[in-house]
Parts: sequence; structure tokens; C-alpha cells
Amino acid sequence: KAVVSTQSTGDCSIVRLEEVGDTTVVVFRQEREESAMSTIIIRGSTDNIMDDIERAIDDGVNSVKVLTRDQRCLPGAAATEIELAKQLMSYAEQTPGMEQYAI
Repeated sequence: KAVVSTQSTGDCSIVRLEEVGDTTVVVFRQEREESAMSTIIIRGSTDNIMDDIERAIDDGVNSVKVLTRDQRCLPGAAATEIELAKQLMSYAEQTPGMEQYAI
């Protein structure tokens, strides 16, 4: 008789049902920090949607890998311009008089 151990299958700190939108999903959460692996269970109505979700997860994981190895990445999607606009607005609010409008 074979006995399945937690070393061969893994274990999880929390398993619970949560609602995501109109759908009830099972959430598996590992609370320990020494855990180096994660499993993401995805669901979609068609193979194309599943492929898109898988590519999006893969892109996110690869972005995190790149940032942890080499922190010389620049933000994209106009993030630099948005941050610059926020800082200029903050600086302008501290500037008195008509000069504030020129900033």
C-alpha cells in the first residue's frame, strides 16, 4: 500500500472558497516565507482565453525575474511621464504666486 506524504505532494496553509466577481473559486494560500514554489490554477471558457491567461502570467513572472536579477529596467507604458507630472504638480503647489502657473 502506497502512502502519499506531504513532501511528495506539498502542503498549503490556507484553503478557502472566495467569490471573484460572480464566480466562487477555491483559493490556496501559502503563508510561510520559505516557500519557493507557487501554483497558479487558471480557468477559462476557451483554449484561446486559456492561452492568453497563460501568456499574461508568463510575462508577469518573467518581468519579476528580470527585476530581481538586474534592477536597471525602466518603467514603460508612460509610467515615467506620469511620475514626472506628479512631481511637477507637487512642486508647483509649493510655489507661490503666478510662477505656479508656469510650472
